[in-house]
Amino acid sequence: MSRRDIPVTAPRPARRFRLTALLLSALFVLAACGAEVSSELSISEDESGTRTLVATVVEEDLEYLDGGIEAAEAALNAQLPEQLSFEGITPATDAGEEDAGEASESYLATFELEFSDLADYRSKAQALIDLAVEQEGAESDDTLGDFDSKTVEVAFEQSDGPLLDGVVLEENFTGAELLEWTSYALVEEGVVAEEDAASIISSTGTESRVVIGEEEYESSEPFSISEGTDNRFSSVNVTITDSGATVDLTSSYDADDAADELAQQYLEDTGVGQVEESSEGSWIVALDESASLQEQLSGLLEMDDLEIQVEESANTEEGTLLTTLTGTGFSCPAVCSDIPYISLDWGSDDLIPVDETVDGTTFTISYERAVRIDQVEIDTEVGLSGTVGQTYRFTVGNSQVEAFGEDLQSIFTPPEGTGSVETEAQDDATVFIATLDAAEPAELNATLDEFLPGSAVTLDGFDGIWPNYRVVTSSFGVEALGVTPEQNLQLPFMHSADQDASSGVNADLNAEQTEYLVVASGPTLTGLITLGILVVVLVIAVVLIVVFRKRIAAGLRSAQARSQAAAQQSNDTEPTAVYATPPAGLSVELLEDDAAWQADFTEAKLH
Repeated sequence: MSRRDIPVTAPRPARRFRLTALLLSALFVLAACGAEVSSELSISEDESGTRTLVATVVEEDLEYLDGGIEAAEAALNAQLPEQLSFEGITPATDAGEEDAGEASESYLATFELEFSDLADYRSKAQALIDLAVEQEGAESDDTLGDFDSKTVEVAFEQSDGPLLDGVVLEENFTGAELLEWTSYALVEEGVVAEEDAASIISSTGTESRVVIGEEEYESSEPFSISEGTDNRFSSVNVTITDSGATVDLTSSYDADDAADELAQQYLEDTGVGQVEESSEGSWIVALDESASLQEQLSGLLEMDDLEIQVEESANTEEGTLLTTLTGTGFSCPAVCSDIPYISLDWGSDDLIPVDETVDGTTFTISYERAVRIDQVEIDTEVGLSGTVGQTYRFTVGNSQVEAFGEDLQSIFTPPEGTGSVETEAQDDATVFIATLDAAEPAELNATLDEFLPGSAVTLDGFDGIWPNYRVVTSSFGVEALGVTPEQNLQLPFMHSADQDASSGVNADLNAEQTEYLVVASGPTLTGLITLGILVVVLVIAVVLIVVFRKRIAAGLRSAQARSQAAAQQSNDTEPTAVYATPPAGLSVELLEDDAAWQADFTEAKLH
């Protein structure tokens, strides 16, 4: 049964008898060596109980008390801490002295520490130990420095679970330590000389006991009880990682194969996390972010009292989120044989440790990390003039948005004068859309060096009228945020990609990786202007031809006529062949001038 299933303990007549036996057993002390302290711890079903402390003073020690027992009793009453009740100093019975083998008279100083639960017990025990340290520091030379106080540890579990079938109690302090304050109280009240303060409390008794429910257990102090079958993990270490946490568990050194199988089965039955690694007597369980760290640790390690407070604050200048985890009740007595430990993964690339303090069952862990981005989409557009522009869509969960508040937008805002940012609300996330203005590649890369260091766009060979060029987009600045981007490339009008020469993209020029290469070709702005001019000239020519086709036709006919006339004139100026007898069939109509010319023509004129 678990500790919550311990039967309720009714008041028992034997209680006074057991306490009397405790008092009698405390009488065996060494003369003039200070009081010996024995105690009884009683724990009931609801974990409330009493710690009874009995200090024995023998007659030989009375010489150290100025004013005797009465003065000592008055001093202790005057200095009594609120955590204790004091029943006074009473003489031991003759029977007690006889049973203890003592010939001298002895006195018993009895104190009680009542607690409502184990947390109350730890708190009051810690206060008593701290009080002694405080008084010791006040009485000592300042040159000795501060005195450290131990941290009280109380581990108690009674269970019939799979790993522990029995009862376990572990403490790290004694009844004598809880009464150390009495020495300085007696000194302050003038009952004991300062040089004798260290000898007022002698040692811890040998006959202390623990009562749990109906069962009694004899134990020396500090109390250590282990009854039943104990197959709990001897070591449990929780490590905060980038994606959640890992729990490293190790079985006890004397565990056999059956115990290891039982532990393996236990981890599987919890249904919490994923057992990533398993070797002989060792397991690593990975916890994700499907539930809170508190819920998962409570389920895996049966940490019923665990409470983890999570505080987050934004550092907008650095673009980081400061997370502080404050935990209490960090113990697992039903599963762990020792107090577990929690720490940060100091080898993480994404977590920046700030503070790590573990004190028993409490801890405080602080770390910074970049804003957790769920998804990044990048559109890269190449312009006809060789400029490049980019649009980033950063998807951030609403929990992150709420943690950062309105200042989160400033993290995704491009440098002044280089672009703009706007938001788009979704069901469980917010999309921050950052647009970098189109610019020459060198200018864009200068912006990226400030906006997303590690990212760049290279554009080679984009010149001339119809170039064959290369586009390389590297988005390692996004990968540094812990996300692999989804990318798309938009080529200019009339441009096409050579799929065989490209890499990292599909036919639609989409990429699901950090870097890709596209080889493409097409006209530049200069080429399009030149082509446009040629087209315009051709269109004008066609229009002119259509509009002025009649004039053009008439002009062509006129030109043809002139050409013919010129040819005729040329023919007219050439010598005409003279035939003595006209060729047959040749009909020649002579003009009057021709006739006259013929009359005057003689053969001599040919010469």
